[in-house]
Amino acid sequence: MNYDVIVVGCGAGGLAAAVTLAEAGAKVGLLERATKDIRGGNTRFTEAFLRMNSETEISDDFEDRLAKNSVGTIDPALLQSTIRPYDQWPPQLKAWGFTDPELISAFAEGVPKAIAWLKGFKLNFFETSPFLTQVTKRMAPSGGGEALVETLAAVAEEKGVTFHY
Repeated sequence: MNYDVIVVGCGAGGLAAAVTLAEAGAKVGLLERATKDIRGGNTRFTEAFLRMNSETEISDDFEDRLAKNSVGTIDPALLQSTIRPYDQWPPQLKAWGFTDPELISAFAEGVPKAIAWLKGFKLNFFETSPFLTQVTKRMAPSGGGEALVETLAAVAEEKGVTFHY
C-alpha cells in the first residue's frame, strides 16, 4: 500500500496526528504494536488528567509541574553541548530525554484548543479535584485514556486511516 504519511503508535499523540493528517487530505497508515483490543500504549491505561481550572484555562502551576515531572536535569557537562549544532551533539545528549521549556509552553498554550477539538468528536470531559489535600482542579475525558484512544481511533477509521497491528 502507498501512504502519504506513516504514523507510528496508537496513543493520544499518534492518533491525533493521524486524524489531523487525514482531515488535511493525506492518505495515512498507522502502525501499532499492540492488538486492536489493547491498542493505545500508555494512553489507554491512564486516567488522562490535566491540571486545568476549566476547559479553557490551564492551572497556574501547569507548566511548572510539567517541567518538574519531566525526565530530569541534564548533566552540566552535557548541557554545554546544546549550543553546538545538533549534528555535533554527543550521542549521550541526543539520547537524553530532557524537555525544552519552550515546548512545555507551546503544549500548555495548545491544551484548551485540544480539549475543544476532542469535544468536537463527542468526547466528554469532567472536572475533579482527586485529592483532599490539593485544591488544583483537574480535567479528564470521561472514561479516561481508554475513551480517548477509542474515540480517536474510531474517528481515524472514519476518516480513512488504515491501521496495521
